[in-house]
Amino acid sequence: DLIYQYEGNNDSFIVDNKEFLYILKHDYLWWMDTQSVNLTIEDDTYTANLYFVKATQPRPEGYVEDTALVAELHNQSMAEQKYSALRAAAESGYDFTSRWCTMHFCVKDMLNIDTLDIIPVDLNAFLYQVEHLLSKFFAI
Repeated sequence: DLIYQYEGNNDSFIVDNKEFLYILKHDYLWWMDTQSVNLTIEDDTYTANLYFVKATQPRPEGYVEDTALVAELHNQSMAEQKYSALRAAAESGYDFTSRWCTMHFCVKDMLNIDTLDIIPVDLNAFLYQVEHLLSKFFAI
C-alpha cells in the first residue's frame, strides 16, 4: 500500500510516514529470508523469490481435496511435497491456475502441481520495485 501511496508524491511523504518504511522493510526482509532461492548460471549467482510453504498436512480449507490428491502417492515425502505445493499455490492468491503446473496445464488430479519449483515473474518484479523504493527511501 505504501508503494502506491508514494507514487506521484514527493519525498516528504516518506519523511512524514517513516513507520510505513520500517513495515515495508520488515516485510521485504521476510520475503528475502524465507521465500528466496539462489540460482547460479555459469559464474553468476542470482537471488529470486518464489512462494514456498513447508507443509506436512492438508490445508484445512481443502482437506478433502488435498487428502484425495495425495492418496494416490505411496511415498510420505512426495505427499508432503504436494501438500507444500498446494499451500504455496493458495498463498500466492492465484490458487490453482495452470501457472503452478508442469506441462503448461494442470491435469485433472492436480498431481503435476509444482509451485515450489516455479519462479513467478510478477512476484520478482514487485519485489524489485520494493528494493528500488527502499533504497530511495533510506537515502532520504
